[in-house]
Amino acid sequence: MVLQKNDFLKARDFILTNARMIERRLFEFHFANGDKKGVFHAVYAYRNLDGGFGHELNLKKE
Repeated sequence: MVLQKNDFLKARDFILTNARMIERRLFEFHFANGDKKGVFHAVYAYRNLDGGFGHELNLKKE
C-alpha cells in the first residue's frame, strides 16, 4: 500500500499526537529512520516488577 504524502503526514500527526510511546517509537523506527534503542526503551517501560511483561504490554486497543 502506498500513501500519498498528505495522507502519510496526517497519519504521522495522528500517531505523534494520540498514540502511546511504544507506537510512536515504532513509527519513528519504521518510517523516520529512528533508532532501535528508542523502541527498546519504550518496551522496557512496560516491564513488571518480576522482570516479565505480562499483561502490561497489550498491543490491542480495545
